Amino acid sequence: MSGEPQWWVMFDSWFPGENPIVGCILEDGSYIEGRQASFNVSSDDSPDRDLVLVEPLKYRAPGAAEMHAFPWGAACISARRIVTMFVSYPPTPEEEAEAAATQGSAPAAS
Repeated sequence: MSGEPQWWVMFDSWFPGENPIVGCILEDGSYIEGRQASFNVSSDDSPDRDLVLVEPLKYRAPGAAEMHAFPWGAACISARRIVTMFVSYPPTPEEEAEAAATQGSAPAAS
């Protein structure tokens, strides 16, 4: 990737101006998910950078099976604690229209 920090690629290069849903598996096995609000745009992929997620926040404790709503408005996560990060962007209007058309053309169940 042309030397860009990978967080910049994930959060801005592919879909500029969007605030995706981000899920992070942390080093203790817990998981946190929320809408990306801010991230350190440093040119270094440093473990000292931070990621800010805002509501709706969801959290799964280490070893737990279920996610729970997290009753706070924002969370700041250190890159040092993130093992894996998932990023999901909302579908484009074209993708939504295509999905609706596909669902409408499905064969009827007998």
